[in-house]
This record gives sequence, structure tokens and C-alpha cells, in this order.
Amino acid sequence: MRLELLDTDVLGGERIDAIIALKSQHWPYPRDSQVEWFAQHVAASDRHLLGWKDDTLIGYLRIVRADGMQGLRMVPLALVDTVCIDRACQGKTFGVALMAGANRAIRDSGRVGLLACARHLVTFYARCDWTSLSSSVEATSDLAGILPGGNTFLVYDPTTRLTQAPLHVSAPDRTPAARNLRCPSRDAS
Repeated sequence: MRLELLDTDVLGGERIDAIIALKSQHWPYPRDSQVEWFAQHVAASDRHLLGWKDDTLIGYLRIVRADGMQGLRMVPLALVDTVCIDRACQGKTFGVALMAGANRAIRDSGRVGLLACARHLVTFYARCDWTSLSSSVEATSDLAGILPGGNTFLVYDPTTRLTQAPLHVSAPDRTPAARNLRCPSRDAS
């Protein structure tokens, strides 16, 4: 799998269309709803990890820059969201390769990775060097879709910066990048 890490502003219409098509396998909402969600929730500061097999997008995840506070100490975070692998490619280690790429991007950015997942996915993420976070997580309301309560919180913390103290998470610049995005399916309407 060939990995590509891109900022939102350089995704381009064809890549966005491929992301929306892949997401639709896992979140079966109408295409217009997927396009609208992307336009309203993806920020200019987000990064996107795309996994390609030949010319087909088979893996995707989004990395959201955020700030964590534990007591009076600030911890730069990278929130991992929207992790998906093409259904026809699951069980073939592409997910592990995608997460290894995310880990590399997080480590290179000097941040700590944080994600929320359903309990049945914890074993998969543990194979990818993510561990359960023992402290509580409180996120601002704008991050509720990325860090929903009731999920298991996992962390990729290669420098062991997090402590047992509660983690307060915010993302200062979540301005939607809608005006800068060009989606072929959106532009046609």
C-alpha cells in the first residue's frame, strides 16, 4: 500500500471524491450527506492519510490537531478519526500499515495520538502500538463527534508525556475548510 499524507487544502476534488466513496462503505449515508459532512467538519488544519493500492483508495484516516491539558501542563495532541479500510481489503494488514503511517506522522509532529473506538476494536489498535488511556478525557463540544463519550480512549504516546491526571481536550482552529474544498459531486449540483 502506498501512503500519502496531505493537508486539507491540497486534497483536490478527485481525492475527496475517493475518500467519500470509501467512507460510504462504513457510514452508509447518501452521497450528498457525506459531501456536506466533509465540507462542514473538515478543517484547513486537518491532515489526511490516504492508502492506495494501485490507483484505488483502500485506506483513509484523518488527523486533527488539538491541545490537551493535564493540570497546568499543555500536551500537543493528534486526534485520529475516521479510520477505514475498503471492505474488500480488510484482514490483509492494510489497516496495520495505515496505522503505522499515522504513528509515524504523529511521532514526526511531536504530538501524542488520541483516538476513541468501540471496545471490539481495542485489540486491533493494541497491535498498532496504541494503549488504553487510564485517565478520563473531557473534550470540548466541537470535538464530541471525534471523541464521543462511551467509547474506549486509546493513546499513542512514544514519549510518555501523559500522566494519570484527567485530560482536557480542545482544538483551537476548527474552521471548516468548505470554501476551499472542491468536490466534483458537490460542484455538479
